[in-house]
Amino acid sequence: MNTSILASYFRTAFRKFWRNKVFTLINIGGLAIGIFSFVLIMLFVHWELSYDKFFNKSDRIYRLGVDAVWGNTEIHQVYTPAPLPAALYEAFPQVEAVTRVLNPGAITFRIDNKVYSTDKIFLVDSSFLDIFDLQIVAGSLTNQLKEPNTLIISESAAKKYYGEDLVINKTIFAQGIYFRITGIFKDIPQNTHFKYEILTSLSAIPDLAGSQAWFSNNFTCYLLLTKGSDYRNFEAQLPKFTTKYLFKGNYNDFTKQGNKWEYFLQPLSSIHLNSDLAGEFEPNGKLGYVKMFMVIGIFILLLACINFVNLSTARSAQRSKEVALRKIYGSSRKQLIFQFLGESFILTIVCFIIGMAFVETVLPHFRNYINRPVALDYFHNIYTIPFFIVLIFITGILSGFYPAIYMSSFKPVQIYKDKLATSTNGIRLRNILVIFQCAISVFLISGTIIVTRQFYFLQNENLGFAKENIIVVKNAKYLGQRTRVFKEEINRIAGVDAVSISSALPGTDHNNVIFTPEGSDHGLSLNMAEVDKDYLKVMRFSLNKGRFFSEEFPTDTSAIIINLAALNVLDWKERFDRKLRLELSQPIEFHTIGVTEDFHYESKHQTVRPMGMILLNNILSTPNFVSVRIKPGSPVQIVKEIERLWYKMADGSPFEYNFLDESYDRLYKNEAQTRDIFTLFSLLSVFVASLGLFGLSAFLVERRTKEVGIRKAIGATTKGITLSFLLQYIKWVVLAGIIATPLAYLVMQKWLQNFAYPITLGWWIFLIAIAIAVVIAILTVLSQTIKAAAKNPTNLLRYE
Repeated sequence: MNTSILASYFRTAFRKFWRNKVFTLINIGGLAIGIFSFVLIMLFVHWELSYDKFFNKSDRIYRLGVDAVWGNTEIHQVYTPAPLPAALYEAFPQVEAVTRVLNPGAITFRIDNKVYSTDKIFLVDSSFLDIFDLQIVAGSLTNQLKEPNTLIISESAAKKYYGEDLVINKTIFAQGIYFRITGIFKDIPQNTHFKYEILTSLSAIPDLAGSQAWFSNNFTCYLLLTKGSDYRNFEAQLPKFTTKYLFKGNYNDFTKQGNKWEYFLQPLSSIHLNSDLAGEFEPNGKLGYVKMFMVIGIFILLLACINFVNLSTARSAQRSKEVALRKIYGSSRKQLIFQFLGESFILTIVCFIIGMAFVETVLPHFRNYINRPVALDYFHNIYTIPFFIVLIFITGILSGFYPAIYMSSFKPVQIYKDKLATSTNGIRLRNILVIFQCAISVFLISGTIIVTRQFYFLQNENLGFAKENIIVVKNAKYLGQRTRVFKEEINRIAGVDAVSISSALPGTDHNNVIFTPEGSDHGLSLNMAEVDKDYLKVMRFSLNKGRFFSEEFPTDTSAIIINLAALNVLDWKERFDRKLRLELSQPIEFHTIGVTEDFHYESKHQTVRPMGMILLNNILSTPNFVSVRIKPGSPVQIVKEIERLWYKMADGSPFEYNFLDESYDRLYKNEAQTRDIFTLFSLLSVFVASLGLFGLSAFLVERRTKEVGIRKAIGATTKGITLSFLLQYIKWVVLAGIIATPLAYLVMQKWLQNFAYPITLGWWIFLIAIAIAVVIAILTVLSQTIKAAAKNPTNLLRYE
């Protein structure tokens, strides 16, 4: 093609853009927001899909999980026993390395005269460094974590605790032991399912690490398989391994009672989005959510492209004479298609530049909003630039292909006979696309309502206990023998209703132990908490049968209270006051004195599991929480008083507290983020759709100026004309709602299946979504229709 002709095409395009500034701005604005939203969503999606892939051997690393049934109690956990690694090395030649990992929770330690606390400390086998390739920046990699009482620390932790990088051979005093720093490693990226700043050897706890008890599960176990190993084949051999090592050949006797104990492998890079086991280091994401956001991103981009198509075809009549003249002077249809596609790509590139400027501006706030350090890496990631090129190409084609085909098909004879204005082809397509846009909006609005209601239900409805107005003081173990005195002193503070000491709280881990019920050979697995007599006053759950612990009954030191789920498993229909034997090296019998109504001490992602409570006696664990129920109002003064008491009794250990409702709500961190992101991008999609509707209505009002003038001249009112305009858009939205509702119902019903306690999808949810879409459509086009309907008919007819 002659370059002068090409140049003339582009000059023509710019003149058309400039003459129709309003519609050009709407096109550019809608497409730029669409690209901006799509890129942000893809950044979130890419981050979620990238977890743990930065480890060099990630494709050969697996975590061992447990899927079991014991006494009708289902167990799905990451916890495994201490002797497991030695047995795996012995049984499987394809195991290159195995490491156990233990996160003991928050640990208080001293450096010089300062006291610190962190929960990012992991106890591991020295083989951890053979599996997870850390970058050691100070100290030798050789023999790290093999010497007793040594540790390695991250660069940021070294600066945080010491204010410098040169900390090799310096010491940390924790748990009565001096640990020597032998290495510093580069901070691990945040896109990993477990985060640590200090690693020390399991030799620090020789009794636990050297235990030979196969059903004392305390460690998370990771395996590195040799190159070329088929992990499915490895997994198929695990039942024989279980029979030999765990059950000493008697596994069939175990399964005859309806029990099972099965190990399975989880590929490292799949853990974050596909695992929700007991013992996860942090709440994981969900693959379903990632797919949902990908669909939303595509929807928003489609909405923006539809706006472009609608406005381009709507204004096609204004360019019909240009097409006719070009065809008369010899332009082929192929040349015209090229011209119109060129215009589309010019606009797309402009929109991309504006959209990326929005992304760079908003990105710091978006990181805070989603709590993920997402970033755009233009030059170090080989996929970034190709991705943007493909995005521009696809967007340009989606936006410009149909308008180019449509406008290049005009015939000069039809144009000059004015038959084009009466053609219904373009109008029919625009109506379909507008309905499609409205359907997407209704779908996303209804989805936002459902996600919000489900999240509220998880956090607040039917929990079975009262989580509000409870201050939780952590690390009570550092008070030692002064814990009870600390409790008594808090009770004297004005505004305090009740105080309790316990080993676990709703939303925290409970020890899982095996009991043997009276008159049965079947074991019962219970999640256990050690509590005091005031636990009921603080948590305010309900009793179904019997009573709670009381000082009036000295025998309560050997009493147990179970929940209704445990009672149902035990099937004690005639009487509940029976005995449960705790299976320790020296078995202990407990008599059941009460049954609580089921309350959600774990998240609502699963049904309430059997649990029990015994009085504080340090049999299972050290009580670590002091829970303080306060009267409604400002808690600031009470916290200050509790802090004063803490530093008076805790020997300098740092004071750490939270509010139970806030810590419990962290169980639903993924749902909260899903709700926020879903809402944000649903609003953006509705805005993009509204922008297109505004531009289209402005154009249609402009095209019907003569009709409005004639109707006003024969007596039509402004109100009547406005309503007639609005009815057209209302019909589109209602029809779109009818189309979108079944799809929204099916998709959201499937999403709700992820929860053990889903909300009910009532018809009113979708009715509200349609009503909101109708109101948005009316508000979008109302100003245009009123302005046209209110004009003087003489001026309107003169306009034509």
